[in-house]
Amino acid sequence: MIKTSCGLGPPHLKLNVPAILAQFRELTQEEGGHSDAVFDTHPMLAIRVRSMLRFSTTETFHNLSEKSDSGQKNALLAIDDAIRKDFDKASGFAHESWENEALAEMRLWSVLTLFITDLRLSKQEQQLLESCFGKDHARNAMSFIRLGGKDTPSTVRSRLREACKNASGISQKKIEGLFSELERLASAASGDSEDIIRCLEEIAKALRIERRPCVTPWEPEIQ
Repeated sequence: MIKTSCGLGPPHLKLNVPAILAQFRELTQEEGGHSDAVFDTHPMLAIRVRSMLRFSTTETFHNLSEKSDSGQKNALLAIDDAIRKDFDKASGFAHESWENEALAEMRLWSVLTLFITDLRLSKQEQQLLESCFGKDHARNAMSFIRLGGKDTPSTVRSRLREACKNASGISQKKIEGLFSELERLASAASGDSEDIIRCLEEIAKALRIERRPCVTPWEPEIQ
């Protein structure tokens, strides 16, 4: 990777990994990161080297097989979280801000997809929209649904797919948290229970959730 980044080879190149890693410390600790890094097509070299070093220290690295057990998957997720923190630091936490905005957009269209399963918004669902998104956003969402007419369900699903596509870089941990919230909200959604389960399965596919959905009791304090 170092050779590729500079275009040099022996005898003109001396591999100095500590010097590469020092670039990351300089960027994040002395300069506070650069927000432009969030738009780079590739991570900076120092992050890529740090990522490989992190991964090389795991048992998963030495025991990879076609069928990974849950322990190996958890180890990989922990490494992913550590790498993501490097991205956040390198961009001055601009990536974290983008991720939160993208997650909020995906959350809105996921909840609306769930609530209009029966082609209407009950009073309880309207109250839940206010609880989840605030009065202004809830009011805008309800106006959008009323004005959409019979095409509203397909339009909302299309917006959800678009939001998921734009949020492809969001951490799996946050995606799982969002889907767990939807499973709780599903118990308070109006409509046929089988239709709601099918809707959750559709949302799970859009979110790239591999497990089967499970409706759990809704609690009023959900935010």
